[in-house]
Amino acid sequence: MDSECNLRRSSGSGTASRSWSKPATKQPISIKEDSHENSTHLVHTLVEPGRAKTNFGVGLVTPPAMAVYEQTPFGEMRRMLMSGTFRVMGDPIKIAEAIINSVDCSPAPARLTLGRDAYTKVRATLTCRIAVLDTQKTVAFSTETDD
Repeated sequence: MDSECNLRRSSGSGTASRSWSKPATKQPISIKEDSHENSTHLVHTLVEPGRAKTNFGVGLVTPPAMAVYEQTPFGEMRRMLMSGTFRVMGDPIKIAEAIINSVDCSPAPARLTLGRDAYTKVRATLTCRIAVLDTQKTVAFSTETDD
C-alpha cells in the first residue's frame, strides 16, 4: 500500500509513546511496529489534530478582560470565544477513527494532519520553512569541495 493509503479499520493494536520534541498538544504516537526479516522497529507518526467539538468549554469561567492581553493571541482568542466566531468543525469520533485506521498504512505516514484548521496551519508553517530554507541555498551549496 502506498503512503497515501486508504485509511481503514485496523485489526491490529498500536503502541503509544511520547516525545518531548514538540509541544504537549502535538505528541508523536507510535502507531505501528514494522517487522523486517532481521529487525523490528517502531514507526512514529506525528498526529496533528485540529479543534474538535467536545464539551471542553462547557464550564468555562471568563474573568473580566485585562487590557494587557487585548493585543495578544490570548486577547484574540477571547474575542472569538465571546463573539461566537470561534468555529470548531472537527468530529472527535472521525478523528479517533482516522488515527486508529492509520495503523494499517504502509509505509506509515510521517504526519497525520486531521481537520481543515490543522491542515491550513501545518501547510502555512511548512511553506514558510521552505521559503527560509530557499534563502540559504547559495551558502549551502558554497560549502562543497571544488573538485
